[in-house]
Amino acid sequence: FITSNSKYKDRKNVFFIPTSDTTVKSLQRLLKEFLEQEENLQPLRLCLICNTELLSIEKELARYRVPYFVFKSYKKFYLCPECGRIYWKGTHVNNILKNIKSMRLY
Repeated sequence: FITSNSKYKDRKNVFFIPTSDTTVKSLQRLLKEFLEQEENLQPLRLCLICNTELLSIEKELARYRVPYFVFKSYKKFYLCPECGRIYWKGTHVNNILKNIKSMRLY
């Protein structure tokens, strides 16, 4: 778990971010610590709402649950089995990965 609350900083599985860090500096620390190798970057692995692992689904199951142009434009879709949200690898995924790589942490 990620926190800037110093009372948790010595606990197991806690990533402590000093409050003096800027947002960019905090992100750089986090990425350097947890994503040391590029292959560890796995966008669309967890639901953004409930943090449940996503399942790859047949395209047809997404037909009436995503905008028409999205259904026509993308081949792979993912479902959160907990909240039912549908995901796809839109341009935002490539933009996020490009931004992370540009930080030159690897």
